[in-house]
Amino acid sequence: MNVLLTNDDGINGEGLISLKEALEAMDGINLTVVAPDRERSASSHRITIFDPLILKEVSDKAFTLNGSPADCVKISLEGLLKEQIDLVVSGINNGPNMGIDVYYSGTVAAAREARFHSIPSIAFSIDGYTHDKAFDTATEWAVGIVMKVLEQPIRAKAFYNVNIPNVKKGLIKGIQITSLGKRVYNDQVLERITPFGWKYFWIGGDLPSYQPEENSDFNAVEDNYVSLTPLQLDVTDYSAIEDLKGNFNLTF
Repeated sequence: MNVLLTNDDGINGEGLISLKEALEAMDGINLTVVAPDRERSASSHRITIFDPLILKEVSDKAFTLNGSPADCVKISLEGLLKEQIDLVVSGINNGPNMGIDVYYSGTVAAAREARFHSIPSIAFSIDGYTHDKAFDTATEWAVGIVMKVLEQPIRAKAFYNVNIPNVKKGLIKGIQITSLGKRVYNDQVLERITPFGWKYFWIGGDLPSYQPEENSDFNAVEDNYVSLTPLQLDVTDYSAIEDLKGNFNLTF
C-alpha cells in the first residue's frame, strides 16, 4: 500500500512527525512524505503557477517543497512519484478544521487535491489552539482510521475530514459521523501605517467559536468524540437549478 503524507504546518510539524513514525511502523505501508518547507496554514487550495517549485530531499523518501499543501500533492502525483499512490493522508494539523474552516484549510485542500486525482484521502486535525497538544492520542486514532479505510475503501469522489479532541486517550468516547457545523469567526482587520506612509493590515481578533448544532463536527468534538465528516468535490446546489432556469430566461 503506497501512502503519501503531507500537511500545512510544514515538514517539522509535530503532528506530521508523530503520524509519520506511526505509519512507517505499520506492516504493508510504503510511505512517502512531501510537505511544505515552512508553515502554510490557511493557504486554502492555492496552486503556485508564477514561481518555481523547489523540491529538496531531507531524508529517505521525505521531501520538502516551497509551495502550498495542494502543490505538494499535485507535484507528487503528477511528476515526482512513479508508483501509484493508494491513499493520501494530510495532517495531523495543529488546530481544528471544522465547519467552513475546510475552505480556508491547507490541510483539507491537500486531501481535496488528491480526490481531484481520484485518489482516496483523509485530512486529520487536532482540536484546540494551545501549544500543548495530545498528538499521541490523535495519532493513535488517525492510524486506526487509516487501517479502517484500508479495509473499507472511501467511496468514489468522497474524502474524509477528521477532527480529534485534544484530550488524553481515555477521555475520548468514540467516533461520530458528522456534518459540517457553523463556524463563527470573531475577526478584526487592524489597519496600520508604515514609516513610509503605506497602509498595511493585520487580520486578528478573538478565537473563533461555533453555533451548537445536532450531529455537527463541533458538537461531536466538544463532547469528546472523534468527528469524521465525509466531504465531496461537487458543491453544486442542485435544488436551485430549476428555479434559476426560470429566473434567468434572458435574451440579448
